[in-house]
Amino acid sequence: MSVGVKANFVVLVPTVRALVPNGAIFLDAANGNASTIKSTSGTVDVINSSAAATNLVTKLMQAAAPMAVNTPVSKRADGQIQIADANAPEGRDLIGVLLQASVNAGDIVSVLLVGANMQDAVSGLGFNVGDEIYVSDSGGYTNDPSSLTGMDSIIKIGIADCSAGGASTTATDLILFPDVVSNL
Repeated sequence: MSVGVKANFVVLVPTVRALVPNGAIFLDAANGNASTIKSTSGTVDVINSSAAATNLVTKLMQAAAPMAVNTPVSKRADGQIQIADANAPEGRDLIGVLLQASVNAGDIVSVLLVGANMQDAVSGLGFNVGDEIYVSDSGGYTNDPSSLTGMDSIIKIGIADCSAGGASTTATDLILFPDVVSNL
């Protein structure tokens, strides 16, 4: 089954295969919470069986401080995750929810993402980890919405992120969660 097959809906909690409706993407509790798709005919396939770090809906990240399971997290400029905080500029962009029961500073942890992780989508484009990424005037990416001219909309694509499994300031990946910021 192709990863590009569209599902009817998404189940975002670790669950039992038999209870998942056909056509859903889910975290398979029996398979280490791997991202899994259940086809419309009932066939179950792990989306990416190579490692949890490369799954579409979960990603291995480094914690900046102790946190509890189900804590909403955001990405810091140094590539680590922190507790999301609506009052702090670096904590406003929610990227996911912590899946681990107990976390200490420096631990590599599994995060349930708010949107798909697109590996290498912004690699080499000069973005920093945590940058908000928008659709540019030329159809590419920009992290500066004030540079947009003559557009009818400002569309946020997501947040630039580092590769899975650690912390880095080099943005390679893109966590998708589109939002129309402004319609002119």
